[in-house]
This record gives sequence, C-alpha cells and structure tokens, in this order.
Amino acid sequence: MTDWEKVKTELPGCEEVLEETPDPRELPAAWQSAGETQGIPLVMPEDVTPEIVQGIAEFAPQMFDMLSADQLRGFSPEALGWLPVEYVENLDPELRAELDQIAAEVGGAGALAAAAEQESEEMAAGAPELSGAWREPAPEGAAAAMPAFETAADLMTSGFSPTAAGLLNLLVENAPEFAPDLVGDLTPEVVAWLVENEVGFLETLSPATLRLLSPEVLAELPEEFLDSLDDDLRLELEGIASGTVEAFIPTSTINRVNGNPSLNLSVYQDQEANTVAVSHEVFDKLDELEAEYPGLQFDIIFEQASFIEESISGVTREGILGAVFAVIVILFFLSGLVSGRYRLAWRSTLVIAVSIPLSIFMTFALMKWFPPVVNPLFDPLVVATKDIPVLGALLRGLQNLFPMGLTLNIMTLSGITVAIGRVVDDSIVVLENIYRHIQRGEDRKQSVLVGTRDVSLAIFASTLTTVVVFLPIGLLGGLIGEFCLPFGIAVTYALGSSFVVAITVVPLLAYLFIRKEHLPEEHETAIQRRYTPVLKWALGHRFWTLAIATVLLLGSVFLFATRPRAFLPDFGETQVSVTIDLNGDVTMAETDALVAGFEETLGTIEGVGTVSTEVGSSAGIAAAFLGSAIDQGQANIQISVEQVEDVDSLVSQVREEAEAYFGA
Repeated sequence: MTDWEKVKTELPGCEEVLEETPDPRELPAAWQSAGETQGIPLVMPEDVTPEIVQGIAEFAPQMFDMLSADQLRGFSPEALGWLPVEYVENLDPELRAELDQIAAEVGGAGALAAAAEQESEEMAAGAPELSGAWREPAPEGAAAAMPAFETAADLMTSGFSPTAAGLLNLLVENAPEFAPDLVGDLTPEVVAWLVENEVGFLETLSPATLRLLSPEVLAELPEEFLDSLDDDLRLELEGIASGTVEAFIPTSTINRVNGNPSLNLSVYQDQEANTVAVSHEVFDKLDELEAEYPGLQFDIIFEQASFIEESISGVTREGILGAVFAVIVILFFLSGLVSGRYRLAWRSTLVIAVSIPLSIFMTFALMKWFPPVVNPLFDPLVVATKDIPVLGALLRGLQNLFPMGLTLNIMTLSGITVAIGRVVDDSIVVLENIYRHIQRGEDRKQSVLVGTRDVSLAIFASTLTTVVVFLPIGLLGGLIGEFCLPFGIAVTYALGSSFVVAITVVPLLAYLFIRKEHLPEEHETAIQRRYTPVLKWALGHRFWTLAIATVLLLGSVFLFATRPRAFLPDFGETQVSVTIDLNGDVTMAETDALVAGFEETLGTIEGVGTVSTEVGSSAGIAAAFLGSAIDQGQANIQISVEQVEDVDSLVSQVREEAEAYFGA
C-alpha cells in the first residue's frame, strides 16, 4: 500500500478533499507532455511500458531524475527491469532494495537493461566496423541526441528503430539529403553480418532502400532473395549492380501554381508586428520585383490582411449604422405635437447623439492609456503574494484585466459595437427622467438635478450587472480567455464611459438645450394605449404569465442544446485542400504525372481560383532528428475559391473528381 493510499484509508470522510489534491503518483508534467507528443496517454506509472522506458533511456535519460519514489513503485516489474543501470545504481539503497523486490521476477531493477547492454557488447565485439559516411560527424540539422555509429551492431541498437532494416528504411524515407551516402557505404561484410544476425533483414528492406545499396552489395545478394522480388524490381536492382541503371532519390519537392513551375515563399511576421502593415509592405515589395523583372509573377495563395481589413471595416460599418439607426429611432419616439403642431425633437435627440461618439472616444482613450498606468501597479503585489495561492491568483486575475497593448481588432470593435445599445440606454434613461420633470413645469435646473439623481443608482446597477456578465469571459484562461478578454474589456470600458457620460454630459446638455416649450405635451401615446391592456392582463393572470414564461425558458434551453457547437465560426480566406497519398512503391515522376493530370481536371470546374501544388512532402516522426523528408507518393493541392458561397458545392465536385482520378 502506498503512502497516498494509507492517508485515504486513515482519514475516512475526507475523500472529497483528497480527490481535489493532486495524486503524488501522477507522472511529472514533462513525461505527460512527451506522451501527448507521441499520442500516448502517459499520466500514471501504470501507463509506462518497457518500450517507453527504453526510449527515454536512449534519448532523454535525465527525465528519470524527475521521478519520485511513489511513481517508481507504481512501475511494472518489466518497466523497472529496463531502468538504466547507472540510474538504478545512484538510487537510495532502501528504495533500490524495494524496487528490486517488486522486479524480482525479471531479476531486479535495471536487470533487463544490464542484460541487453551485455548482449549488445558481446554482439558488437564480432560485428564489422562501419565506414564512410557512418563515421563522419552528424549532418547539419540532425539532433544532438543522434547516436554514434561505429559497428554493424549499432544499427540494430540505434533507438530509432528496433531493427537495422527499420533504421535504414527510416533514413531513406526521412533523410533524403544523406541517406544515399549512408546506405551506399554499407559494405558487403556489414550486410552479410546483418543478414546473419537479424531475422528477415533483407525481406524488411523497402524497394527504395534496396535501390541505394552499393553495386557490390547488390551483386552478392542471395539468389533466393532476388527470386522473391517483383520482376521489375529485380531487373532494376540487377541493372544498378551492373552499372547500367542509376538510382534516384529526390531531395526537394515539385511546386506549381496554376500549372506553372513555381517556388513557394512564406512570410512570417514578428510577434509584435502588425499583420496588416507587414502584408502591405510585402505586397509593395512584390509589385516592385514584378516591375523590375518582367518574367516574374507572384500569385498570393493565402494572406490575412484582406480578411482582417474586411472584418474590421464590416464591424466599424455596422457600429456606425447601429448608432445612426439608434438616433433615428430616438428622434421618432421623442417627437410629437407641440402647441398643436408636430415637431421633431431634434434638441433631445442631439443630446443622445452626442453621448454615443463621446462614449466611444472615451473607450478608445481608456484602451490606450488606462492599462499602461494600472498594470505595472500590480507587479509588486503579484510578486509579494506569489506564494499565497488564493490572494496571489486573485491579484494576477485583476492584473489580467488591464492587459498591455490593446489594439483595434475584431474582438475589441465587436465589443464596442455590442455596447452601443447600452451606451444609448443609459443616456435615454437619464434624459427621459429629466424630460418628464420639465414637462411637468418644474424648474429646469431642479429638473436636471432631481431627474439625474433619481436614476443614477439604477443605471449604475444596470451597468455593473452588464459588466459582470461580459468581463468574466476573459478570465476563462487558456486560448479562450486570450481570445475573449479584449471583447470583455472593450464592453466594460464602453459601459463605464457611457455611465460617466450619462450622469455628467447628458444632464449638462439637457440643461442647455431643452426647454418646456420645445417638448410635446405629456399624454398617453399610441404604443402605451396598446401596451396597457397587455400589462393589465398579465397582472390579472399571474399563473398564466409565469407559465408562458416558463415554457419560453424551457424552449430556449431545448433549442440551445440542439444547436451545433464549434470552437470558432468559419472565417478567413476559404480554401479547399486536397491531400494525395499513393500507396505502394511509386516514384516522384509517376506521382507528378498523375497530379498534373488531376490539375487539368480542376481547371474545368467552375469557381476554382488559384491552384497551388506541391508534389513530395515532409513526413515521419524521425524527421525532427534526421532532417526534412520527401515522400515520393504524396502531394498537396491548395485550391482558392472565387465565391465563398459556392464552397460546399465546389468541395463536392473536387472530391468526386479526386476519387474518380485516384480512387476512394
């Protein structure tokens, strides 16, 4: 029983508290992250297999130093048996004895690793030495953890693959820059030793690897193995052995745009740079190059500036239209009969109209100057309370509400647009109350003071309520929090500005512009006459009113549950992506010929824009260690769409043509 299990046993009734406390047996974050990278769940000691222990021992032995005693006790006997010998020898004697007992069935902790190490040493003693490219320094771009290769036995114990044949295939697939030299430098003695000591060595080699073997090695391949090969492949290998055929392995991809040979150019901005500004500078430079070199043409496959500009322009346009329509509606409702004549209440409307841009400009000012002043004030407090969990987290959360470098982007402009309605609400409430006092013939200054005082607490509560709805969405944490925080802050600043304007500027403008003789007489409007019977019915039938409200609430919940969910809505430049993976032993020339024919088919589909093609692609887990890779049977096609609304039908057509051309 572990110490953790003892605590849970000896403290009955505290299970809920213990469940909230991290399990000390849980593996370190670095182990879990390594597992996620490889798509392996690696959370508890029981998840650690002998193969994982061997891989970490080969490439990152320092990760064993992160393990605690409880975590080691949770390993299986086989996993403990594969712990590195040096690591086991440095363990606390009592812990090592305990682990030896757990792994007794395999000979103790580190026993399997020691046996494998001894077997490897015995095997290496009789293995022929490698030569040529194998003894040269690691190629540029290869990982520092790449092992040294001295004898044929090292090919079988490299750690990249459990077999020498697997390693050679991996080299050919993922390291085309130096695979021909490495495979070609295998001597007949090395290959003969591998055939003798590794079961199925020749049978496991891929056709691409066989083609790279030296003519001397190919000339000495066993006749029975050659008889098992495809006739075409055997003839090709015999031609390479005789010197009449030359093996080929690609080192770069084939790129085309709209059927013309091309080079792909990707431009990345600095983290702090403005996407739109950088994009326009790049566009200008491309125009200069096209003017300087008449035969040069640039086709932009994907860029973000147009989408950002269009989105910001759309949000700005909608915000302005919203403000204009709000003013028109206000003008309509405040106008009426004055001394028997219908008059537009332009004075009252002007008071409201001024409050909208003023609140928005105040919001912009707050976004620019308020966070840089407030955010640094939290730094000493956050540092001083970093070891106090609750208070420290609270202060960090408050500091996050004043982020540096707020910009005008889709989220902040959307927040301001949403807030425009509330900006008008605060001003209307204040103005309407002042309006009512003046209509009754009260002193104008007293009407402004009393009218504003009566509703100031109410609109403050309303503003605060809206803020506590929008602002917390920026405190969610992670990517969602980063994405939504500017929205919540923009709404908060806009509402705060509207409140200040409503209780200061609006009363002042009302005092300056509004007179009793300018206002229509106080009377029941047509809308009030229609609304009053409905209100009386609701007050007289309380049960049915609540029942209808309940039905509407439940119906809303049902509709919410049935709506599709997504992290983000569809946006950006619409493209159709086609990935082609030809199974089997195909050459890049064969793949290119097929893809070129498919490109011609795409040209017959209406609505297809620019077609960018890449034949051959980087792939493979070992690419991170061995460099870039070219897969001769893969190709990627990016198709821009001329009309976004046609994308669904276009995708269907492209899929049908692709399946007809390449097969399902």
